[in-house]
Amino acid sequence: MKTIFSAFIILLWIATPLLSQTQWTASENERSDTIDILAYKIELDLSDNSNSIKGICEITFQPKIKGVDRLNLDLLELQIDAVTDTAGTTLPYQYNDSVLSIEIDTNMGTKKVKVEYHGVPFHEGWGGWHNQSGYTFNLGVGFKSIPHNLGKTWHPCFDNFVERAKYTVAIKTSGGRIGVGSGILQKTDTLGGDTTVNHWMLSQTIPTYLYGISITNYKELKSSVQGLNGMVPISLFARASDTNAMKALTRNLDTIFHIFENRFGPYLWDKIGYQVTPIGAMEHATNISIPLGIPESTVAHELAHHWWGNLVTCETDRDMWINEGMAVFCAYVYHEDLYGRANYLQESRSDHYDVVKNAHLVDGDYFPLSGVPRVHTYSSYHVYKRGGLIANNLRTYLGDQDFFNGMKAVLDSFKFNSANSYDIKRVLEKSTGKDLTSFFDRWIFEPGFPDFVVEDVLLEPRSGLNKLSFTLRQLMGGSNALYSEVPLEVTLMDEYWNTEVQNIVMNGSTKSFELMSPYAPTKVFLNSDRKLNYAMTFDEDILTSPRVVSTQYTDFTVRCTQLADSAFVRTEAHWAGAYINPKNAAVLKARIQHNRHWRVDGLAKGSDKFTGQIIFNAKKASYDYGLVKSAEDSVVLLYRKNSAAEWEIHSNYELIVALPGDSIGIIKINDLQFGEFALAERDTSIKLLPDAVPKEERITLSKVFVYPNPTSNMLNFDFTGSQTFDEVVLLNYRGMEVRNEPITKALLLQMDVKEIKDGVYFYLLKNQNEIKAYGRFVKVSQ
Repeated sequence: MKTIFSAFIILLWIATPLLSQTQWTASENERSDTIDILAYKIELDLSDNSNSIKGICEITFQPKIKGVDRLNLDLLELQIDAVTDTAGTTLPYQYNDSVLSIEIDTNMGTKKVKVEYHGVPFHEGWGGWHNQSGYTFNLGVGFKSIPHNLGKTWHPCFDNFVERAKYTVAIKTSGGRIGVGSGILQKTDTLGGDTTVNHWMLSQTIPTYLYGISITNYKELKSSVQGLNGMVPISLFARASDTNAMKALTRNLDTIFHIFENRFGPYLWDKIGYQVTPIGAMEHATNISIPLGIPESTVAHELAHHWWGNLVTCETDRDMWINEGMAVFCAYVYHEDLYGRANYLQESRSDHYDVVKNAHLVDGDYFPLSGVPRVHTYSSYHVYKRGGLIANNLRTYLGDQDFFNGMKAVLDSFKFNSANSYDIKRVLEKSTGKDLTSFFDRWIFEPGFPDFVVEDVLLEPRSGLNKLSFTLRQLMGGSNALYSEVPLEVTLMDEYWNTEVQNIVMNGSTKSFELMSPYAPTKVFLNSDRKLNYAMTFDEDILTSPRVVSTQYTDFTVRCTQLADSAFVRTEAHWAGAYINPKNAAVLKARIQHNRHWRVDGLAKGSDKFTGQIIFNAKKASYDYGLVKSAEDSVVLLYRKNSAAEWEIHSNYELIVALPGDSIGIIKINDLQFGEFALAERDTSIKLLPDAVPKEERITLSKVFVYPNPTSNMLNFDFTGSQTFDEVVLLNYRGMEVRNEPITKALLLQMDVKEIKDGVYFYLLKNQNEIKAYGRFVKVSQ
């Protein structure tokens, strides 16, 4: 998508675009519809301490339908030695280094096949089978591999997120190295010399990516913890030289365990286990791989997967937020319950700022939580952090009691099974009795975030309670549609710093509110307790002496240079373009930045003085890309005292450009007054859309036939009877150019719009770079 913005203002506010929702499927899940894998019994020989493995895997399975004559197993780049049935009879097979296809009889009932194999297992930069620093270990998923599941690197299997089976694994090692696996150690066989075999059994069913193995000269640290369903053994494996570090890292493990059981229900696994590996971390069931030096929050995150990810697993990687986003949220909860609510807010606040500022830049676009492209399955932005932030929002929507009870219901409904976003919604609605359609439609199935700004604040003093009226305007921070039924906390503040918090529900593009208060509030602030994560971040600071104001999360520096007594300053970064009246923009000849603006407000004396600074970077792949179309010295600072005022060019600021042409500049505000601020670029070509086409030429629009409208694939332009055009440009609702195409045929143009997102778009028909006609169309999915 090209980030180029039109040089005119669209006069009409576009209605909510049409939405499409998808229940995601994955081809690797299809085999699980016909065959059920019941168990893997695996013997691994790692006794020669080389990079290769020797394995025997017995697969117990059962056809689900009649007539199944092949068992197609995933196995990646290993050598096949034999394929037999339980009687030792060789079975015909084909193998292409990725799929082992075994001929089986078509009888129903439980069956077994045995595969003998050897070779050097695959690994990528992170996932797969590793031999590193004296450790041999697996990491069950790959960030780059698609599909991501990497159980197939060390044994034949159905390698997807929905197939679950029990595991029995025997690991043969030598030289003082011991093999650690998921589950409970059943016995250790001592063979000749220093060769041993550890036999592990995991009695719970798991997808293949969740089985963990590691081999080195481990020492085991044993303990136990009282769980809701009885005593739970704890096994920590580390080299003797690392045991103290492991103890320090897991010093709060018991408390974290109790927090998660209290919040999400009983722990349903054989044991709690962690093993030190050089890289990680990875939530292998009962045998978590962690490197030393990680923060305690990662210990909590990986344990949380034994509820979210291991107990309930995403049906496909397109819903990875169920695994990773919920684990991030669980880490927030651990911070809250162990260290206090302020710690929870600090962790989520940092992630919130990171996501609204950087997610679309790092990953290339704004993506919905459900349906993130597979190349971004393990995106720390759209899946991990955004998933945790939106889980927090769901908590705010439902309230603590309904939220945590609902999540327990989800875990109970899908324990040792897979689920998708629709499944989560259905169980939550049944558990809480609340309709979550508006929440899931926007927060889960749509990209970006909403933003909300306060306008038209008016206090009406009355005897008793005073009436405060104001309007909220909803903006779009990378989202495609307006949000509804959004619960917001409103903080009212009077001139004596008295505050009162009230709750409102926001719907639509604008909505007016009237609140009654015993105070005489003149300030209205949203989300002061940070209960909802949307496209606004802020800092609040109380000053008792001149200094730099705390503005860590706003990218807007404020300095107090003179202070009479004390002051309260709130700086807000709105990660959505400011609303500007089209006529206002046309008069200013300024194209306002499309994706952020600021509000600085608070309580201060008239003699208090402030300065400010904004650094912009309009390079490609930077946040301000699109701001500078001509040169840095064309950037201006817009200001208005409040929403009732028109935007104007700020009267007292400096623009500093150190290196012309690098799209970077500094705005220094010499006299900062409370109000709203936005960056813009001077553009003398800006016109109101109706004025962009001369009156005598507007009749040509009626002679252009555009069809079908709505469309899902092709958009046809029939120019019969109209004047000549040489280019068509498509703009989205934010005025961003998404497609342009030359017109080479005089009478007809067919434009393929299949790949653009659903929504409402404008088309501009140009001749020699001048707009000659325009209109709009709706793009929908098939």
